[in-house]
Amino acid sequence: MDVQEQSEAWTPLQEIALENVCLEPKDWGAVIMSIGFSALETLSFNDSNFGLEQLKALASHIPGSHNDSEVPLETLHVERTELTKVEKVHILWGHVREFEIKAPLARITGLKEAGIKAQREAALKQQGVKKK
Repeated sequence: MDVQEQSEAWTPLQEIALENVCLEPKDWGAVIMSIGFSALETLSFNDSNFGLEQLKALASHIPGSHNDSEVPLETLHVERTELTKVEKVHILWGHVREFEIKAPLARITGLKEAGIKAQREAALKQQGVKKK
């Protein structure tokens, strides 16, 4: 197989599921930094120890949409992760907002189960921010 055939055979991932894993923070950092967003539609961290620092790193790693190409990510699954146990909800929603700005097509599933969706909506309403 020559180089041209190899490059044509490779396609970026559309779905990544890292579920039921417990990684060290440095390992999470390496995993997050290796994610490519050019074709990624679904990203799942269900039942893992994905938490605030990982969400912050993920949001920072997503390329900005300043070059007319939006990230195609449609869904981020975080059911039963450390995010659902966060007590400092205002910090969580700051990271969620950064994520939403960089991946405007994406919806996050799993935070509703934590009982904090209503808290977020109340906080946004109090701040006068309209949910998109």
